[in-house]
Amino acid sequence: MNFINTLLSYKLYFTVIGLIVFALFLGNFGYSNYKEISSFKTWESIDNGIKIESKVEQKEETKKVNNKFSTTIKYIPYIKYSFTYNGKKYESDNISNIEYSFTNESDANSFLKEFSNNFKVYFNPENAKESYLKLNTSQIPTITAFSISALLLILAILLFTFRDSAFVKGIVFLR
Repeated sequence: MNFINTLLSYKLYFTVIGLIVFALFLGNFGYSNYKEISSFKTWESIDNGIKIESKVEQKEETKKVNNKFSTTIKYIPYIKYSFTYNGKKYESDNISNIEYSFTNESDANSFLKEFSNNFKVYFNPENAKESYLKLNTSQIPTITAFSISALLLILAILLFTFRDSAFVKGIVFLR
């Protein structure tokens, strides 16, 4: 009986440590995302973007699912553009801080049509080489990561606090 309790306590400790490590990983992701999104608040926009080149790139991805290979094709828009800020011309091909891809070529082409001459460009005024045509400033990934991280930490604390209870020993570890 003592051996089983020892094994259960090690299993509990590894579970608690695993939950804490995973919670910290998620929390770090959330914090990094928060810092990136917050940095965009200092960015400016200018309405003098000029398209230099645009095209749709095709990318094949092959995945193995249930011992069968499945190939999907992604259509990724590419646009090279220039803009002028403080009398200096800058060029970039960064569309967004997230990757845009489409399942068909016509959707990707429609996306590129949004950028005719004199479109809006978002840029970092401290380093105008950093620019995007679209900014994703959604905090949903940050909130989700922080929420799940907090729940995992609470679960780890509860498991450790009630480690001697019948619930933790009996139900969680199927003793």
